[in-house]
Amino acid sequence: MRAIVYVVLIGAAACHKGSKTAPPPECEARADCLGGLAGGELCVLGKCVGCTRSNQCRISELCDPVQRLCTLRACFGDECAAHADCKLGAFCVQGLCLSPDHPRTVGSNTCAVQICGGNRDCNVGQRCNQRTFVCEQDLGCLAGSPCAASQVCNPGSGLCEQGCTADTAVQVCGPLVPCSAGRCVQCASDAGCGPGLTCDVAAGICRGPSGCATSRDCEIPRTCDRATSTCALPRGPCASNESCAVDERCETRTGKCVPGACLPDRLDPAGDAAHAAKVAPGSYPLLTLCGREEDWFSLDLLSGDTVQVVADADPLGSFDLQLRDAANILDDEGFAVLRTIGTTGRYFVRARTNDASALYGLRVQVAHGAACPHNPPDPHPTALTALPLGAGPAYDFAVCPTEQTWFSLRPPAGQGVDLTFSLSPTAGGALVFTLFDSDGKSALAEDASGTSAPHLAAAHAAGELFFLRVMGESPSVRNRYDATVRFTLP
Repeated sequence: MRAIVYVVLIGAAACHKGSKTAPPPECEARADCLGGLAGGELCVLGKCVGCTRSNQCRISELCDPVQRLCTLRACFGDECAAHADCKLGAFCVQGLCLSPDHPRTVGSNTCAVQICGGNRDCNVGQRCNQRTFVCEQDLGCLAGSPCAASQVCNPGSGLCEQGCTADTAVQVCGPLVPCSAGRCVQCASDAGCGPGLTCDVAAGICRGPSGCATSRDCEIPRTCDRATSTCALPRGPCASNESCAVDERCETRTGKCVPGACLPDRLDPAGDAAHAAKVAPGSYPLLTLCGREEDWFSLDLLSGDTVQVVADADPLGSFDLQLRDAANILDDEGFAVLRTIGTTGRYFVRARTNDASALYGLRVQVAHGAACPHNPPDPHPTALTALPLGAGPAYDFAVCPTEQTWFSLRPPAGQGVDLTFSLSPTAGGALVFTLFDSDGKSALAEDASGTSAPHLAAAHAAGELFFLRVMGESPSVRNRYDATVRFTLP
């Protein structure tokens, strides 16, 4: 009996020695791979491997075509999930803690905070996160962007599409496409597609061998060509609309295909001075002009401020930019306006195009300077608001940038006027003095010599008044002068 047990034990030991134990899996989840989630590797069948398509990565990531690793999109991070995860005063935006006062550079990208109350407060291509109330890149309904009440989320494309019911199936889906689980679905398996086609079950659509809905469906470095809905190597810069999909147009400035429909931007409607969008120094990208509409912006400036507004628009397109006050055009250029402001108040920037549409951005810069001491203290910018000026000397009048002052002179009946002035042209710039007849339009005399002692004279006026206009030789002039008025016999 003892011998039998011994033989059995030897046989068992021999069997154990000859067997091979399967190695443990390298990973059970992506977090088990080198570097965890931040490392960018995927866990597939127990092994850590690189990515080949962006749809293998998280929605906030793209597959890097060189490293074959899932990498975060521009201005996305894993630092936070809510504002409470950031230090006081910072906001959680797309996983990054950002301060409103200090845009942050991440790689080659500048990331900033934009507070919002709704999607209209955000740039084109962004949405307002209704939980954190900051603008984020709109990555579709898979990233949490809710669909409208009558729509459903397509898990394949990440886009909202019209939902259906048994009663609306024919109207919404058409007679040949069934309604399944509230969605119009071409297929549920390859058997539902024709020869050579396969079923994209998530999207519910039959596709060819290289079919795609977005570039996330394509093996890198291929992208989804929207003109053909197939994965292909990226095209070169477009030169005309023929290179783009039917619902796109070619933006020649960047060589990129952009949405063909002219969509309102976050600052619309702002079509006139009464509805002008209020802006402050900073950058305002992704603005749109549609057809013959105008975009108006208002900014409050102090006397002595120098303001520059630069438009980032297609240089080959039609674009016009103006700087205005409540009554006058101060500067009118194609892509940039620059002026020093004389009077504290509200000013306007107007943008306009003659093209069917224009995508542009604005950069507003303001440098504060010394205030211009106005004299007379109140503005008199037209003949209708002219300040009466009597005979004799008057001292220390001022001309402020972009401004003009009008005076009215009422000599005794039948008499003329003789005007002399005193100034230092080198102190702040030359002045232009113009004498008008009683209609305020007909010029009788002008001195634009730029000297220190300008002189004007006229024998008589057609009516009872003369008008005097004083302004700088250029909009930036800021100077002071004295005036002496004499009424002369005919």
